[in-house]
Amino acid sequence: HKAHLRSPKIHSGEEITLKRSQNREWWIDISEVKKLTLTSETGNNWYPNITFYSKTLKILRVYKRDSKTWQIALRLPKDSFYIKISDLYTIKNMKNGLRVEAEGIR
Repeated sequence: HKAHLRSPKIHSGEEITLKRSQNREWWIDISEVKKLTLTSETGNNWYPNITFYSKTLKILRVYKRDSKTWQIALRLPKDSFYIKISDLYTIKNMKNGLRVEAEGIR
């Protein structure tokens, strides 16, 4: 009922770099933005697996792409609060990290 994740919060106009993770994914608080642009760093073979969650961690939408991806721009679902970014196959495909740029204020 009162779920909360300790995840970095991104604000409009901000860009963050997600470094190699020991986990299988990265979580970000996206509660204040409308759009994200995700860019894979050089040397990655990223196959996006992105899940949008509500404030109570209800899954709102899942975005998957079964082709190597360099960059994607995503409009966030209206009630999205968190995003989980991973790879369809293995975390090793994102070994060099990702850049995340936020736009728009909610």
